[in-house]
Amino acid sequence: MLSSKVFLKMQRLALRPMAYSTTCNPKNEVFLERLSGKDEGITIINMNRPEKKNSLGKVFMAQFKEVLDEVKYDPKTRVVILNSKCENVFCSGADLKERKTMTQAEATRFVNGLRDSFTEIERLPQPVIASIDGFALGGGLELALACDIRVACA
Repeated sequence: MLSSKVFLKMQRLALRPMAYSTTCNPKNEVFLERLSGKDEGITIINMNRPEKKNSLGKVFMAQFKEVLDEVKYDPKTRVVILNSKCENVFCSGADLKERKTMTQAEATRFVNGLRDSFTEIERLPQPVIASIDGFALGGGLELALACDIRVACA
């Protein structure tokens, strides 16, 4: 019961207009929303790759790392919410079609980059909440598990 109340509150926060950010372009596969007013200090990391169900590809991960780096050094951010802008999906894991085109060395580098990013989430100085509304598969589940708190709904 409590988790659904928390999730509804987080959902309402995610629908508020964006404040300021250098990485707030909603056309990006990963972008930030910094809330203002009484919700100042809440930063939302939005995953927005609907055509691939938020699969973890090269562009996605490059933007994700940029966003994490920005949040890590932001003194105004008190809490981070990891949110999906795709309906009924949190993250479908690695982009296997993209990975198929990689050489073995590129794939190894990419997988190590994924692990490093998940470790960065664990090491963020702010608490990180995964707002899970849909499936989280493979690397998507690892991403959710790297967060401090996971809130899910059916």
